Amino acid sequence: MNRLLVIALLSIAALAPVPARAQDAPSSQAERERIAKQRQAAEVQYAQREAECKRRFVVTSCIDQARADRRQSLDNLHQQEIALDEVERQQRSAEHRRRREAKAWDEINKPPPEPRAPRVTKPREAKPLLPAASRPAPVDRSADEQQARERFEARQREAQAHKEEIEKRNRDKAAKRKPALPMPAASSP
Repeated sequence: MNRLLVIALLSIAALAPVPARAQDAPSSQAERERIAKQRQAAEVQYAQREAECKRRFVVTSCIDQARADRRQSLDNLHQQEIALDEVERQQRSAEHRRRREAKAWDEINKPPPEPRAPRVTKPREAKPLLPAASRPAPVDRSADEQQARERFEARQREAQAHKEEIEKRNRDKAAKRKPALPMPAASSP
């Protein structure tokens, strides 16, 4: 009972802020547009200050200051975007949680399935047995296994004969070769 009460209260609480979320979507879009405009304005201002700095005699420090100002304003805008993303993520999370709770609520309130009536099956008709002459002969597996064993042993014998032939050929080649020359004597200093 407590579980049902908790789920009901959570569902009601999740449904309450729905109108506010519907209004947040346009404002977040407007907020993103405002940030984009401010970012564009910061870039334009930087370009103007850079052009102004190039007309002066001391260019480097002026451009460095313009870059620092631009970086600061862009960082500020980036922080605003991060905060906006976090709010939207929380809203999506709350919406997901609300849908999950509503689904759980529906599962709890779903009427139990009606018990099915057991199937009535017809008794199978016995197949007429075929006469012994028309039935296929039982497969003699022992004969197949014996043939496979014989083929395997024949392959083993062939492999052993081939190995012995190779070894004999290598011994004959080694016997025909001249012996290796001895190592030169070490020179004494």
